[in-house]
Amino acid sequence: MEYCFNTNIDIWGTFKALTPYILALIVLVIWHWQKGKEVIANESKETIKNLLQIRELSINLIHNKFEDKTEIIKQLSEFKEKSESIYRSILFLENSKMVSGLDFLHKQYYVTYVDIYHPIDISINKVDIDKIKNIIKNEKNISNLIIFNNTCSEIIKILYPYSLYKFNLKAHRRTAPHT
Repeated sequence: MEYCFNTNIDIWGTFKALTPYILALIVLVIWHWQKGKEVIANESKETIKNLLQIRELSINLIHNKFEDKTEIIKQLSEFKEKSESIYRSILFLENSKMVSGLDFLHKQYYVTYVDIYHPIDISINKVDIDKIKNIIKNEKNISNLIIFNNTCSEIIKILYPYSLYKFNLKAHRRTAPHT
């Protein structure tokens, strides 16, 4: 028995047949990478906007720009909602493994937010407006507000390049979630 193998491979025909698949794979990889950059950039932009708004709210708290309890309650609830939204965004960006430098800052952000929010929230229904203003104006709370604003500024500095697509995202390997 004889076996005959054809070694005459049509290279040009094979190339023409595989070219669309190779190009599709290249386009998919590039699109996937760009989409990742776009998601991080959009989340960074939104977080920066919220950080700037929360800094304004905290400055209003420091300078007591309110007349009655309802204004304080309104500003405090807005402060809480924005802070929690920002915290979730920071966690998302940090857990994406594409943005570096947020690991310590997200903890500091949350701790100072809690240190500012809870003393005012606990006392708001128990005391009158003058005592609330005194609680806000006490030295510890003002120092927490300063730390909070500085932390917000540091987070903005880290996220700014990402929001403008000026920063290369770190390549990362996907791993299975821990169970």
